[in-house]
Amino acid sequence: MLGLWKSKERKAEEEKNDLKAIVTEDLFGASEWKESKVGYLTGLSSVGKIAANVSGAVAQSFGRTSLVFKLLTSSDELPKLPETDEENYDGRLRFRAALHLHRRKESEVRRALINTWRSFYFFTALNLVAIGWLVVDLLVKDKLAFTTLLLHLAPIPVLTAYAFRAACTNWTFRSQRLEHPMVFIKSGEWLPKK
Repeated sequence: MLGLWKSKERKAEEEKNDLKAIVTEDLFGASEWKESKVGYLTGLSSVGKIAANVSGAVAQSFGRTSLVFKLLTSSDELPKLPETDEENYDGRLRFRAALHLHRRKESEVRRALINTWRSFYFFTALNLVAIGWLVVDLLVKDKLAFTTLLLHLAPIPVLTAYAFRAACTNWTFRSQRLEHPMVFIKSGEWLPKK
C-alpha cells in the first residue's frame, strides 16, 4: 500500500530514467553499439533485428494457421451405437449405452446440464435482442431497405435453432433418455433446468 503513493521527486526521477532509457535505447541504440560497432554504423544490426522479428511473426502465423487447418480437416470418428429395432427401442438403455461407449461419467452429465442451461438462456437472450432490434427499426424508420430487413431477420432462425438444440440436449441429459426431438417437443418440458 505504501508503494502506491510516490513522492513527486520519486515520480520525477522515474520519469527521467524512463526518458533516458527511451532516448539511449530507442533513439541512439546504445545496446546495438555495445553489441557491434560495425553493425551499428552500417545499420545492419537494426535491419537484422527487424528481419528476425518479422520472420518470427511469420513463423508463428504459419504455425497457428496450420494448426487451425489441421483441426478443421481432422476426422472426428466417434464410435457409433449399434442399430436397434424401433419395437425394442428403449431411450434410457440407449442413453446408458451411449455414456458407456463414449466413456462419460455422471459428473460430466451434471456439467452438460449446466452448460446446456446456460447456452439456452444465452441464445434466447441474443434472439430477444435481435427481435427487439428488428421491432425498433420497423417502428422508428419510415422505410427499411430490403437488405437491412434480411440482415435483421437472418440471426433469428439461427439463434432459435441453437436455443432449441440446447433445450433438447438439456432435456436428454435431465431425463437420461436418448430420443427423437419430437419426443422432447411432445413432453412439454421445454425450459431447461440445472
